[in-house]
Amino acid sequence: MLKKKVYAFAVLFICWIWGAADPADASKVLVVMSDDVSSLWEKEIRTGIESVLTSPHDIRYVYMETNNNPQGGAQKAKEVFSLYQEFAPDGVISVDDNSQALFVVPYLRDKVTTPVIFCGVDAELETYRYPALNVSGVLERPQNAIESVIFAREMVPAIKSFGYIANDSPEAKEILKYLQSKAATCPVNFVDFKFPRTFGEAVLMTEELKERCDLLFIPMMQNMPDKYGNAVPEKEAVAVLTEIFGKPAAASTESYVRYGALCAVVRTGREQGKIAGEMLMKAMGGTTVTDIPITMSRQGKKIVNSDVMASLGIKPAPAAVAGAEWVKTEK
Repeated sequence: MLKKKVYAFAVLFICWIWGAADPADASKVLVVMSDDVSSLWEKEIRTGIESVLTSPHDIRYVYMETNNNPQGGAQKAKEVFSLYQEFAPDGVISVDDNSQALFVVPYLRDKVTTPVIFCGVDAELETYRYPALNVSGVLERPQNAIESVIFAREMVPAIKSFGYIANDSPEAKEILKYLQSKAATCPVNFVDFKFPRTFGEAVLMTEELKERCDLLFIPMMQNMPDKYGNAVPEKEAVAVLTEIFGKPAAASTESYVRYGALCAVVRTGREQGKIAGEMLMKAMGGTTVTDIPITMSRQGKKIVNSDVMASLGIKPAPAAVAGAEWVKTEK
């Protein structure tokens, strides 16, 4: 009996040693976010990452804040690289386009052996010369921009045209490229786009689009300065602009539907983060990065704001909203 207990303990001890030897069990991970800590999208991505990379991993987050200070991005990237050298992570997750252009490409791509996994990227892979020897990742679903517009038309068949408004940013411009590439086959006519630099401009541009379009597509409206230079919160910006438009508005995130858009086929930051975390786990566990193919997020969820639908007097056919998730306007 004693021999059996000793044998069982020995097996458990050996298994513990094997587990402790796995480099993916307790790794250091650096996560580089393009925007600031208040970004709703990057909060979702962080939740997804942490659903995979749980304790005992040492995860450090750094926020480049390029949404607030795009001119300071290059200097911030230098600071992030200094942190990278000091921290010496076993793996890096780089989030959104700015962190690729400003940090990964100049400092890490094909220059270090540390595996780098990107997520939240809208640009074409050729923009960053991805994949690389040490870089792979997960692309966003740019098609959800068109899907959101089409979903709005399914709810309101009278919609014949749409305009696009977003804060001036690299991500917004990549979405524009996608919309333009699909305009010929989209059943809703793409009339115009606007990239305001201030909230005052956003108001005037929305009023202009109201006269020309049946639908407003508003995927992002981040940190727009008011006349005093203070950033207008996204919630307030979306609420004001959708009210000014006075007709259906489509978005690409659930939060914007809660803020006042009619509907969206949403991208999910949680999925982006989860996939990126899983890919990094493989790389830190010994899989060569070149053997981890670049992938794309797969989920697209329909969201409808019942309050907005009622206020606009919209009564969609049941088939149009089948399977959708219903939300109310946040006050």
